[in-house]
Amino acid sequence: MSVPADWQISQHLSNYASSSDHSDAMVLAQASKTGLPMSDTVQKTVGVDKMIENSAQRVFWAAKPASPSQGMPVVIGYHVTVPGKDGTCAAQINIRQGGSEDLVKKIAATVTVTK
Repeated sequence: MSVPADWQISQHLSNYASSSDHSDAMVLAQASKTGLPMSDTVQKTVGVDKMIENSAQRVFWAAKPASPSQGMPVVIGYHVTVPGKDGTCAAQINIRQGGSEDLVKKIAATVTVTK
């Protein structure tokens, strides 16, 4: 996963990056996890607000806006999952409500499984 140059990669978590406006992104490998695309039942269970892509190659969706804690800006959590050799690669990208969905799409497009 790639993030904009002005985002900071965590010194303690190499899979986590954040920006000064409280946007952040994290990517994880999920061994033995399958299930692309996402069924309607699963979409309802996990709280999909907006489905952007739902295919065997990528599941990409947004949750409803939420405030992570009091005093913090309202954010929208975007989730992207791609298939891998022995599971999936999943990322969550959180941006302030009203932030650039185009930026999220650019980050999401870089979520791939390392060969």
